[in-house]
Amino acid sequence: MKKLDSKFLVTCAVLISLPILFIIIMALLRGCNSKKSYSRYEEMMMSRAKSYAKNHKMLPKNGKSTIIKLDNLIDDGLKSPNKVLKDSSCSGSVIVKNNSTNEGKYYSYIPYLECDNYKTEYLKDYLMKDVVDAGSGLYKIGDEYIFKGNKVKNYLSFYGTIYRIIKIDSNGDLKLIKEKAQDMSFNWDNKYNINKNSYTGISNYKDSVIIDRLLYDYKNDKTMNDDVRGKIIPHSVCIGKRSNTDLSLGITTECSETLSDQLITLPSITDFLQASYDVNCKQIGDLSCTNYNYIANFIDYSWTVDTVSEDDSVVYLINSIGVELAEASTYQKYHWAIYIDGEELYISGSGTEKDPYIIK
Repeated sequence: MKKLDSKFLVTCAVLISLPILFIIIMALLRGCNSKKSYSRYEEMMMSRAKSYAKNHKMLPKNGKSTIIKLDNLIDDGLKSPNKVLKDSSCSGSVIVKNNSTNEGKYYSYIPYLECDNYKTEYLKDYLMKDVVDAGSGLYKIGDEYIFKGNKVKNYLSFYGTIYRIIKIDSNGDLKLIKEKAQDMSFNWDNKYNINKNSYTGISNYKDSVIIDRLLYDYKNDKTMNDDVRGKIIPHSVCIGKRSNTDLSLGITTECSETLSDQLITLPSITDFLQASYDVNCKQIGDLSCTNYNYIANFIDYSWTVDTVSEDDSVVYLINSIGVELAEASTYQKYHWAIYIDGEELYISGSGTEKDPYIIK
């Protein structure tokens, strides 16, 4: 009888739990399908906005933006979300941005959709849901959010190219570093330096060889297309010189001089140093700064944007063992850095190497 009672109880438990499990699975599937439906509709909004802005002569000028309301897109032929999504109430818009300088006209289309059961989620908002104060992750430092550690979920697949998200800056923009270095080595600068009586180069970033090379990459690299260039935001870059005796971790004199509207640039030594959360990383030169540092894990050598105040032919570079000084005329590889809008549409991904973030 006891054996029969046990079997009976197990059978009852299974029979009761199966319908509950089925309901949970179906709810999850409906949720996933629902999210995909909203995501598809956001893509429809972007597609319609592209033709609407062009046909109605609403494409903004360099550095400007314009807003197209969802009602305008519906009047222009877009299916109503109430019909497609079966949601009782939806509103939205598409922001059209011209992120170009004088290098061309490239546009970004950012949708926003808000319904009873859904609200568009941007990448920066998704990232800031998981802020940490220990270990690897996203830290709030002042008015910025910075990724630190060697096991950070900051991989981003940006139109098929892998970048690492360095930080969310005070404007809400995302600074990215391309994980793969450029194939060839280049000198930072190779001009004749009268102070050295030699072609050692001159460490003036805005007139350097490397800045011309970066602009060439922006225009011609195979990973760059109009969609990518449309997402890149012109940004100010700190190019003030730093003393080689200044060993502090943070930005000190670098931002005493800035160069505006840069579409593509180099990482800074501050980017590298702030990527470590080791408490013994206290100043430039501390080998502990390479601990718990995702940039040190993937970078071999890279030029930086930073220069030395005491010597007009010397610049900083970063590598897997820290920060070094080098003559501008030497040949090194480099990883470029770019900025994108934090309000890019988050599609999927957990930020790992195998499952990077995807934006649209």
